[in-house]
Amino acid sequence: MALSNWLMGLGVFFGFTAIILSIMGYNDKKLSKNNEKLFERIDFYKKKWRRKNLKKIIIGLIIVFIIDVIGLVLNNKWIFMCGGDILIAFSIFSHNKMMAYVEEKAFNGKGKE
Repeated sequence: MALSNWLMGLGVFFGFTAIILSIMGYNDKKLSKNNEKLFERIDFYKKKWRRKNLKKIIIGLIIVFIIDVIGLVLNNKWIFMCGGDILIAFSIFSHNKMMAYVEEKAFNGKGKE
């Protein structure tokens, strides 16, 4: 694999990673003046979910890193790019699980546990 292909793959990998992380960290607080308590509950449950699932997130990132290293060692750009695809899928899946948890807890009207 040529160095230029490797650098391009690495750039795409980090580009998609940055996009996914920015989407996951986006907070829409346009209506926060009207719903301050709701947004506080949402933030509380997001942080709580992240604390509870930190081990799973770290393990997923380690697996993606190992796949990328295997792709580099075997000099196979397809394996290397699969690591980025797996990272995107893992990020989307984790975000959806987090938001399902937040919706279940924050919108039931009971407030914090």
